[in-house]
Amino acid sequence: VDTLASMTQNIYTSTGITNFGYWLYTPKNPTDDMPLIVYLHGGSGRGSDLNLVISGSLPQFLYDSSVRDIPAYILMPQCPSNKTWDVIESSVIELIDNIVAGKKINSKKISLTGHSLGGTGSWNVGAAYSSIFSCIAPLSGSVSINNASNYTKIPVWAFVGSADTIVDPGSSEAIVPLINSAGGNARIKIYEG
Repeated sequence: VDTLASMTQNIYTSTGITNFGYWLYTPKNPTDDMPLIVYLHGGSGRGSDLNLVISGSLPQFLYDSSVRDIPAYILMPQCPSNKTWDVIESSVIELIDNIVAGKKINSKKISLTGHSLGGTGSWNVGAAYSSIFSCIAPLSGSVSINNASNYTKIPVWAFVGSADTIVDPGSSEAIVPLINSAGGNARIKIYEG
């Protein structure tokens, strides 16, 4: 029996934070051993209203079905108000572990991405938990170029806009060659404008 892809909202109670919400995209006809994509939203998605998470970018495209049939689970947690992803990273990892076990996800195929605040979160959480993720793809995220050695054990593909006035693309542009010269595997896509 064919099953359609779905998006469900859930609440997770972690040991670090009492409750926080998340969306979970379940692919069409899911099987065991599928990959998991973890998507961290930008600053405007913070709070306790899960509709904020689906108000833009990948979560919105999944929710309105303009992007379909992705052969992976996609986890989209919501960062509480006045917090950042690195502050709640242990709770996010706990949620990931819970989803991986419950959905029988391939633990060697967990990728991390996000934009703006979530791009910065992808850099930070990816470095702190590089053994969990198969790769990271920060979008318009800020990163300290002094931390290049933290990314030598995880493939990185960063994406920035050259004229971004909210998150300076310079830190991503500067760190990629430093990661590679330290023995890592990083690349960057710069969108003009």
